[in-house]
Amino acid sequence: MFEYDISIAIEHASFESNDIWEIEFPQSCVLYIRNHRSLPDFHEAIVKFADGQKIRYRVPIIQAKKYTVDRIFEKRLLILLPYHILRYEHFLKHNGTDLKKVQHLLDDFRKINRKLEETSEKEQKSHLYMDMIVLIEEIADYIIPEDNEIRKGLGEIMGGKILKLRSEELLELGEARGEARGRLTGLHEAKIDAIQNMIDLGLTREQILRKYSPEEYEEALRSMPEKSIVRSTPGTYLKPPV
Repeated sequence: MFEYDISIAIEHASFESNDIWEIEFPQSCVLYIRNHRSLPDFHEAIVKFADGQKIRYRVPIIQAKKYTVDRIFEKRLLILLPYHILRYEHFLKHNGTDLKKVQHLLDDFRKINRKLEETSEKEQKSHLYMDMIVLIEEIADYIIPEDNEIRKGLGEIMGGKILKLRSEELLELGEARGEARGRLTGLHEAKIDAIQNMIDLGLTREQILRKYSPEEYEEALRSMPEKSIVRSTPGTYLKPPV
């Protein structure tokens, strides 16, 4: 940690008056994401200089287990959310059956799901919600044994909206592409171009009709080159394999 801090400090050192350099250390810390029975409040070292000076170098320790779901959101420490499952690691790996603890775990992740959704809607960052849910699920899959029923329950809580959010993201992407290209040719042409982009991205007819009319969809389909689409099931069009 000292090596990291001093490299940052030197990188941002400034030359003051009287030919003296000012080197300011960053406000760093050490984060422990797993549970530890006993940890001090600081990691410390004594730094001895050639002129006899001794400086006590201290770096605060932060333990993820001390942050509740509410406190994580309050402090905007969303990076801790994927590791929240680790506070239950021992219990999960030994297939604990304490119903009260199981319920507490599931309640925690229902709250995480709800607060993440509220945050993403408020800040219009659906990718934040989706990316964080994926990380949470990946770490949970690593921690929870495959034969543990909690794994299924947690998956139902956290995974239900990932595909929906991905579809919404593709809708926005296709629409943005089409409208950008169509600004010079009028609103109608922009809509047709946007629909064609959505088809290229693999969205279904039902997904596209959430935003556009059936007439606009059929017009976009008719004006696409035949080789660019393949009818797979009624009302669904996919790009052919390359």
